[in-house]
Amino acid sequence: MEYFAALQSLDLYLTTLGYLDEKYVLGSDEDLEYYILEELDADVHSFLYYENVAILVNVGLIPDTVSERTEELRNLIKRLIDTKRGLDQIRNDSEWKTARQIAKNILEEIKVFQDLNPIRTQE
Repeated sequence: MEYFAALQSLDLYLTTLGYLDEKYVLGSDEDLEYYILEELDADVHSFLYYENVAILVNVGLIPDTVSERTEELRNLIKRLIDTKRGLDQIRNDSEWKTARQIAKNILEEIKVFQDLNPIRTQE
């Protein structure tokens, strides 16, 4: 994959992880339903897919250390969306809280990695 196409994939990957941000849990029911049950449900299949993550690692956009956790998170989210779709469950269930924490940890690790390895905007 071309580097600049990988940058677009990175943006979609980070956006997908961002849907698990606490701000959606604290927001309106409509926002929570939209961002979790529509956006996250659709995007988790593509943008957290292991081949996409491998490309991001191979071009040096994210650390290899997040690959396995991303796959675990992807599987957890898919299962939760299938089994715990109620808004109260999404807000309060311990597994949903775990998913949010995993996403937060991945995002923090990527930020540290990118601070040490700045993204090139030109080749």
